[in-house]
Amino acid sequence: MGITTALNGYHDGLDSARTTAWYTKKCKRPCRLYTSNEIPNNEGGDNTKTVNPTTGRLCEDISGQRYGGLTAIRPVGTGPGGVVWELQCDCGSITTATIKNLKRGATKSCGCNIWKYAHPIYDPYRKCYVDDYRGKRFSRWKVVALAKPTGFRKGHGASWLCQCDCGSVAVVGQSELVSGKSRSCGCLVKEHCIAANLKREYPTKGDIRAADDRLYKVWGSMKARCNNPHNHSYKNYGGRGIKICAEWNDDFCAFKAWSLANGYDYDAPYGQCTIDRIDNDKGYEPSNCRWVPMKVQSSNKRHSKIEH
Repeated sequence: MGITTALNGYHDGLDSARTTAWYTKKCKRPCRLYTSNEIPNNEGGDNTKTVNPTTGRLCEDISGQRYGGLTAIRPVGTGPGGVVWELQCDCGSITTATIKNLKRGATKSCGCNIWKYAHPIYDPYRKCYVDDYRGKRFSRWKVVALAKPTGFRKGHGASWLCQCDCGSVAVVGQSELVSGKSRSCGCLVKEHCIAANLKREYPTKGDIRAADDRLYKVWGSMKARCNNPHNHSYKNYGGRGIKICAEWNDDFCAFKAWSLANGYDYDAPYGQCTIDRIDNDKGYEPSNCRWVPMKVQSSNKRHSKIEH
């Protein structure tokens, strides 16, 4: 026999003692069942009671009271948090919540206030609502509109069409904007590199002579062989005491000036203008270096001299 049958039997005038005994056994405690027409006056010392239609038991009457943006209408059941009430939200929708969540402020609306404060917009590409970042700035990026995710950005949040302060436009992922991983189209990094290179008086791409990049690489490789223990050639250079003079080691411009004055050729084919140490047991310094073809440098190696 279910609870509905028991209630119907009780209210139809059947054996009330038998029905009450059954419900008492089911609930492990004695109780009195009511219908909405049988609410007793001043039972328990107050008149703020109503009937829960699911159980037939009395419960606190909060109909008409407001909780945040919700207005209580009537009880409709029970749940882990007590009696469940039907409520109307200020936006017009109908929702339900337990009296426990209403009184402790956990439920204040049907959910419409969440979207209201987040200012959501619909993303047609991901088919969901997302926070509105249009018009916001992230470093040099200004968000213009939603964009279709491409490549690795698929499945990694919303994508936005952004315009950089330099005028270029690109699609940037929302996570990259918020985390600061993307701050510009790349112009910011270029400016930082140029500023750092100018401070050190090093050549940069786009300088008056693009060939300076080639001479700069020669200077960098020379320093790596002598100063970096992790370089694969370190054992034959820095590992056996080959050093670079302080003038060249600290200043590329000094190395460049010496190179141009001592035979370095910008237009020389590969292998026809290489730096060579006259004495293999001494380091890189103006008095011990020269620019020669690779064939001459090969004949000046240690093993070549030993063979002769």
